[in-house]
Amino acid sequence: IRVFPTNIVFTNLPILSSILSSIPSYLVSYLISYLASYLVSYLLSYLVSYLVSYLVSYLVSYLVSYLVFYLVSYLVSYLVSYLVFYLVSYLVSSLVSYLVSYLASYL
Repeated sequence: IRVFPTNIVFTNLPILSSILSSIPSYLVSYLISYLASYLVSYLLSYLVSYLVSYLVSYLVSYLVSYLVFYLVSYLVSYLVSYLVFYLVSYLVSSLVSYLVSYLASYL
C-alpha cells in the first residue's frame, strides 16, 4: 500500500473486485430490490406528507377566508340594520313631533 489515498484505492481495486465477484448474484439482486423499495417508500412518504401539508394549508386558508367573509357580512348586515332602524326611528320621531306641533298650533 502506498502513501497517497488515491493510490490505496487503485492498488486495492483487484481485491475489491474479487470481493464483489464473490458475492452471490441473488444477494446483489436482493440488495438492489431492497434499496429500490426503500427509495420508492421514501419518495412516496415524502409525496404523501407534501400533499397532506398542502391540503391542510389549503383547507386552513379556505376556512379562514370563509370565516372572515362570514364575519364581514355579519358586521355589514348588523350595521345596515342598525342604520335602517336609526333612520326609521328618527323619521318616526320627527313625524310625530311635527304632527304634535301641528295639532298644538290648532289648539
